Amino acid sequence: MAIQKKLYTVEEFEKFADAWENTDRRFELINGEIVEKVPTEKHGTIAGNIFGFVWNFNREHQLGNVAIEVRHRMLGDKHNARMPDVSFISDPNRTIVERGSVPQMPIWQ
Repeated sequence: MAIQKKLYTVEEFEKFADAWENTDRRFELINGEIVEKVPTEKHGTIAGNIFGFVWNFNREHQLGNVAIEVRHRMLGDKHNARMPDVSFISDPNRTIVERGSVPQMPIWQ
């Protein structure tokens, strides 16, 4: 008898990820499955260096918003909320999301 995994929706995932016991943990929703991100020091160093270069360029040219480890989801996609290491959205006047996933995918990740 096969055991079937539960597939989560973005709404269920957001509740799970926002729970107090998950405050210091990072999760993604990939095709309905909750996956925890556990970066290493090497991973963090590489992502930090990439962020630094992109952030400095963006600070000079004011092209949008550069972020680290921010969840994004596409409207209409009920089973994915991804957390790229570094992301860029090109609308500098967009309101910054303070809770939950950004309701659009970055143009660069």
